[in-house]
Amino acid sequence: MWGLSQQPLWVRVLAGAMWLAGLFMLWFVCLLGFAFSGGAVMPGAWVYPLVGAAAGLFTVAFFMQRWRAWTAGAAAAVALAAMGLAGWSEWQARQEAAYLRISAAEPEMHTYQPRPNNPRLARLDSPAALQLGAEHLPRMDGATALYPLYAAFTAAVWPGAAPEVLDERVQVNKTSVAYERLFKREADIAFVAGPSKAQRASAQAAGLDLHLTPIGREAFVFYVAADNPVRQLSSAQIRDIYTGKIRDWSEVGGRAGPIIAFQRPEGSGSQSMLQKIMGETPLMPALTHHVVQGMGGVVQQTRDYTNYPGAIGYSFRVFVTRMLQPGGIRLLAVDGIAPTPASIGDGSYPYATEFYAATLGPRKARPSASLIGFALSRGKRWWSGRGMSACL
Repeated sequence: MWGLSQQPLWVRVLAGAMWLAGLFMLWFVCLLGFAFSGGAVMPGAWVYPLVGAAAGLFTVAFFMQRWRAWTAGAAAAVALAAMGLAGWSEWQARQEAAYLRISAAEPEMHTYQPRPNNPRLARLDSPAALQLGAEHLPRMDGATALYPLYAAFTAAVWPGAAPEVLDERVQVNKTSVAYERLFKREADIAFVAGPSKAQRASAQAAGLDLHLTPIGREAFVFYVAADNPVRQLSSAQIRDIYTGKIRDWSEVGGRAGPIIAFQRPEGSGSQSMLQKIMGETPLMPALTHHVVQGMGGVVQQTRDYTNYPGAIGYSFRVFVTRMLQPGGIRLLAVDGIAPTPASIGDGSYPYATEFYAATLGPRKARPSASLIGFALSRGKRWWSGRGMSACL
């Protein structure tokens, strides 16, 4: 061995043991790094096995006189490849930072607070026939995209809303959390998209009498980067994209390049809608990434939509076009029909879907019934011009 051939045996054994221990530790770290950076699905993850391979080859060169020159050269080549891939990954990360992230974005929800004269909310031309006081105002929760709707209901039926009571009675969370709070009876009404199979099963297992009152209709939309030449997809093509059968944009009339099909977390309203569209056809695994959360734990999460040239994502129309207004994307027509207020209202857009006021117990249970009745009586007047059409 280099520099050790003249040393006592115990020195050579100790040096070799220390070298091998360090090598195995490096390999273990590289294995973890490969797994936590996305594994085989993420090219940048291959930096880790390349580093391990370079270290292994250098170890062979260190110990083996016969193969020293060959393995030292190979180790140098692999190390250079790892450095090149690491540089490419860093460049990709910087490029990614320049793209739009819709799923990670959140609208400024405080601008939709249920104040009587809030210009962001729909308003009636005259005072609402229904007026509720604090003791009769139901506890509400719901999806982010529906907050402007039930905030407007609240502002109409309780003009003298006290801010401290509103914070308690009118909350906004994601669909999955809103269902959880309803099932725990922490909310009286959840304004949400239809429940997933898991959410229905959860309510049934708990013996809950779940009622879904349709109060409006929204469009479930698919979107791509604005410079993507594809302007429409068929329902069959969408299903094939999300099963992995179609993997390149050239297969649907676009430029050659891989389709990066993002999904949303399980239990979210948009993911439940995608599963409804897919029917019994299984979805391909969602793109994921590993993140560190609390006490150094590493967890796997569904990746956020990033506006790559080859990306496709989905959401509800009002959330994307009115609450976020991100720019840089284009909504796709489906089966030749664009998601417009008119096509949503008449049901011609294929993925026009109802949203609900979800409650537990008897349908006529107070205080929820009066508010839901009011929403149904005035919903069309408020929302038909805002991309939603009431289901009356």
